[in-house]
Amino acid sequence: MAAKTAGGDTDTSFSNTVALSTSSNSGVFSILSSVWKDTSIITFSSGIATFYYKDAQAGYPILTAFRSGLLPDTQVHAIRPQTLVFTSPVFTMTSISTAALTAVYRNADNNTATGWSDTATVITSSAKGKFSVSQAPWKDTTTIQFTSGIAIFYYADRKGGNPIITVTRPDYSLSDTQSDTVTKPMVTASKAQYNLRSLETGTMPIAMWSGDTIEYIIYIENTGTETSTGNIISDTYAFDTGTNNPLEYIYMDTFTIANTWAYTIDPTFSVWITGSPATGASNVKGLMWRISSLGINETKAIRFRVRVK
Repeated sequence: MAAKTAGGDTDTSFSNTVALSTSSNSGVFSILSSVWKDTSIITFSSGIATFYYKDAQAGYPILTAFRSGLLPDTQVHAIRPQTLVFTSPVFTMTSISTAALTAVYRNADNNTATGWSDTATVITSSAKGKFSVSQAPWKDTTTIQFTSGIAIFYYADRKGGNPIITVTRPDYSLSDTQSDTVTKPMVTASKAQYNLRSLETGTMPIAMWSGDTIEYIIYIENTGTETSTGNIISDTYAFDTGTNNPLEYIYMDTFTIANTWAYTIDPTFSVWITGSPATGASNVKGLMWRISSLGINETKAIRFRVRVK
């Protein structure tokens, strides 16, 4: 700090004391940084005085130097927070829901930096994860705004797993991470076929002759970490005469497996009829089933039989 003349030059004849003050109730001054000793008075030498300031609270304190008979001077400084942390607990959510998170800037005393309103960046390790500052309406963002040291934001993720979420302010060298859990169903389907005449079975093509009865079994399995709901399964390939022999429908066993079922005689598959086709129907183009719920590690099997024409 320098004492100035009316012309703006350093007043080298000034070697008096000047009082210091701060608008922060936690800010203190010292004439040495190595051996700190609080003071509010500094002494100039040839118009120059060097002193030090520290503050336990983040914010924008106004520092003032004054002496009776002289014009005072003020400066506004930025005191950055000491840490940036998540205060919301680690969460487990489904892939169709959202989770609320809270991040906080903290002072050196570990209290919330209520005097700090700034931004930070949020990052997820999941390719399907995204953030929003509001739950509704949702608007993707990677920047969150803090008010009085606190920011509340929301996370959604369509990919199951354990995404690592990070809140960071690189230019302050501040960041925090947490590993959360997103549950998601993982439904797979496979189909086997069984020739009742030859007893040949398997998932690969099998030999069949006119008049043979073929039983198809469609296995639906959930290997994910969440119950799968509203599962729709359809089979149009078995009835595709472009690749298979023409068939007659015989029956399907669905009463203890599927919640609803339907069939279509429409080659474009746009119109489906609730229920089962008549036995012996040769105009069926596809079958469809709805399984309302498939639990974690649960497998269900749908069977239907046809006759080769």
